[in-house]
Amino acid sequence: MRGKRVRVWVTKANRMLVRVVVALLWVYAIVSLLVTRNTSEVFGGVPALLLLFTLPLFGLAPATLLHELGHAIAARLVGWRVWIICVGPVLVRFAPRLIIETRASLGGDAGGFVLPSPRTPEQATPLRKVIVTAGGPIASIAGAVLAFWWAAPYVENPGWVGIIAVIAHVFAISSLACAVLTLWPQRDDFDVGNDAVQIIDTLRYRPAPRPTFFRYALSAVDFGFLPSDWDASVSREIASELASDEPCETARAAAFLQALLAGDIETARAAADNPTNAEQLGASQYLLAWRRADDGDFTGADEALARTMGPGFFSDWLMRVREIALIGVIAASGDRAGAKERYNRLRHALWTATPINRALSKLLDRAMQGPIGAALEPA
Repeated sequence: MRGKRVRVWVTKANRMLVRVVVALLWVYAIVSLLVTRNTSEVFGGVPALLLLFTLPLFGLAPATLLHELGHAIAARLVGWRVWIICVGPVLVRFAPRLIIETRASLGGDAGGFVLPSPRTPEQATPLRKVIVTAGGPIASIAGAVLAFWWAAPYVENPGWVGIIAVIAHVFAISSLACAVLTLWPQRDDFDVGNDAVQIIDTLRYRPAPRPTFFRYALSAVDFGFLPSDWDASVSREIASELASDEPCETARAAAFLQALLAGDIETARAAADNPTNAEQLGASQYLLAWRRADDGDFTGADEALARTMGPGFFSDWLMRVREIALIGVIAASGDRAGAKERYNRLRHALWTATPINRALSKLLDRAMQGPIGAALEPA
């Protein structure tokens, strides 16, 4: 118990230390802007606070874009496919056609993210993953060095050249802050590691686990991609994995999703039924919980949810399947008001007319017509 408390404090101290370093970099950037404002012939009477609004515009946003482009370019260099590049609220999807949209939240990704995936099983190697993961920090460091190198001789120029040099200076500091945040090993509250942690884990746990190849393609479903958008090799590998003696849980989740989108509930139920493999404590247990709740076995559903150690991959649709099972478990425990509240929240979350939301809405309708609905609103 004491060792666990020590680890928690070490983790908190590590996060605090890296934030202090980044804060100091930003203070340096602010001081640079204010000094330039006081010595420049260009700004004259422009308020200093107005100048500070250039920080996110010329500093953080371009630095984040450079970092994410580093990941994307590295992915393309090793032959991987790039599904998404997201910077701030702007998300760019590359398949089946180029689409630019906005998102209200990035979840655990404070500045942005890239979603790449191998095209073939042969490309799903630890070395390629390390190259893709390291591409972002390398780009950030290179951008900071080049910007500092170019801007240094012109920072004290009182004209527009000096202003541009200071903006480049601010960009360099922001890019360096991105490098610090991603190269200083740390995990977030959901135990997801930054670039440094992912590189260390990839090298530590070689060879890569079996689901690495197609788990990224499966995660792309949360951003509007469908199994029809996957490379043919992804579907072949999933089918091959399902034909093995002990298919991995990511393949089971993929089979469930494909059946759900096709409206084949019986095939989805078969993919969700995995009572024998007690080592699969992620997606399989969530799907098994739904299958048990769908059968009216709320005790079995509760046991499956209690066994889970996390979904194994971030996926909104999987969490919503889990939520359907939870509605039944909570209603069967007697807390129908709490179950009804969860039902209303889930129904509201599925209001957008995407293919996956339509399929999940039908699954929720089925639940309300079966044992879960009977537990929620008994006759």
